[in-house]
Amino acid sequence: MIIILGKSGCQKCEAARQKMDLLNRDYTYVNMSNENWRNSELTDLVATALAQGIDPTEELPIFFIHKIACSYSQAMKILRGK
Repeated sequence: MIIILGKSGCQKCEAARQKMDLLNRDYTYVNMSNENWRNSELTDLVATALAQGIDPTEELPIFFIHKIACSYSQAMKILRGK
């Protein structure tokens, strides 16, 4: 399962979505701008990212691959099998 955490107006977030479409990968996109912060899924994603040293206020998009938070470059390496 792949989840991308992003926000409205983030060009890198939109590019990440386009890349996933090009790779023909299924994913779920969670838009921090539109989500209710009381939503437990969003809270859990942010907590997971922070626990793994990735700050969602400074680095977006954040990929979650099998519940492991990673940056765009890390995610591409994993998804391409490198």
